[in-house]
Amino acid sequence: MNAAIVKIEAYQSLFASLNDAVYAVDRDGRILFANAAMERLSGYAVRELHGRPSVVLYTPADRPVFLERRARALRGEAVPPLLEATLVRRDNRQVPVELSMANLMLDGQIVGRIAVVRDLTDRKRLEAALREHLTRLQAILAYTTAVIYIMDANDRFRLINRRFAQLFGVTNDEVAGQPLEAVFAPQVAAAFRANNHAVRESRTPLEFEELVLQDDGLHTYLSVKVPLYGPDGAPDAICGISTDITERKRAEAALQAALQAKEVLLQEVHHRIKNNLQVVSSLLDLQADALADPRALAALEDSQRRIQAMALIHESLYRADDLAHVNAADYVRQLCTRLLQASQPSGDRITLTLELEAVALEMSIAIPCGLILNELLSNALKHAFPAGRAGDVTVGLRRGPEGQVQLMVRDTGVGVPEGLDVRATPSLGWQLVGLLTEQLGGTMALGRRGGTTVTVTFPLTGRG
Repeated sequence: MNAAIVKIEAYQSLFASLNDAVYAVDRDGRILFANAAMERLSGYAVRELHGRPSVVLYTPADRPVFLERRARALRGEAVPPLLEATLVRRDNRQVPVELSMANLMLDGQIVGRIAVVRDLTDRKRLEAALREHLTRLQAILAYTTAVIYIMDANDRFRLINRRFAQLFGVTNDEVAGQPLEAVFAPQVAAAFRANNHAVRESRTPLEFEELVLQDDGLHTYLSVKVPLYGPDGAPDAICGISTDITERKRAEAALQAALQAKEVLLQEVHHRIKNNLQVVSSLLDLQADALADPRALAALEDSQRRIQAMALIHESLYRADDLAHVNAADYVRQLCTRLLQASQPSGDRITLTLELEAVALEMSIAIPCGLILNELLSNALKHAFPAGRAGDVTVGLRRGPEGQVQLMVRDTGVGVPEGLDVRATPSLGWQLVGLLTEQLGGTMALGRRGGTTVTVTFPLTGRG
């Protein structure tokens, strides 16, 4: 045995340089030598390990296995070289380890055993985390309502989850290694295969709507397909997660049909309102034929223009794709053109300039805005250019700061008399402008330089 000790000591420098813990035992299982790594692993100083039975370093549950394997090895029997056990440190902390053991030979005789001990703490921690991850993944695969499957590079099934199996009446063992046609009709399988090809080509997850014929009819699935990569970095599989959105699609279709029906109804409402307003305008026209009083006739004409301004709003909505908003620029252009043509059937003594930005107005804002424009422009055309005088009228519509809209009517006519407070005038037109501006939550500014400029500013969303 002294010769064995001499041989062990000859290799001490080699053992000392190893990162793994190493120790050697004699035929009785007592430690002959341990390196510094074993000292760190066990918490025992090397001198404390010398002569100590090696089995006492492990839990009582492990010791019978050590004794049995050592006895067999000393008899010359073949024993497994690897053994997992639990080492008990000097501070009683337990460490999972793996031992790689071999016979210690001297002159052809077995004189002991050598063990290389590796700490498995990190590996065990990773294995535990992996088991937890797999448990969660298996729970997701088993209980999710989504259809989940993995297909190889040839579009053959590798795995399906419980939901897939339930819906299509197959098991994982039945479809493993089978092509798409084993589950789906050729046309459906071809569509799936094309989508899978697109995912492989793009090397990115893609989303598809896929149709599948089931026992209760055609279903629509929203499928997210993700490429899975092999060791060479190339896509070698695809994971698909599909959610049945059939009911959602049906609800969307029903909602779309209801919206279309509502739009048709709203168009009909706007059409009928426009027609009714035109009837009222025609009645006023008939009434005017029976009147001789110029003031009464003028009042009826003013009322007709106001009615026509409102009718034009409903006509615009009737013809528009968006039934909730009026294209204000188009509306202003049409209203101004009609008022100008009515004020000068022949000749072009008054030039109209439009400075319009694209603004969409809700109907609740468009109607008072249209009436304001009707009053301001009618007033300019009637009073700014007396005795056939020529001049210019400019109508502007633009977005102002902080969500405001500015409507401006400017003329180069005689102007509003100095000292006249338009807010206190008995004129119905000016009273309407003031009331409608207040209704919109806006303000009105009057300028008298070079004619008359009236600017009405109001919020785009109105007062709600």
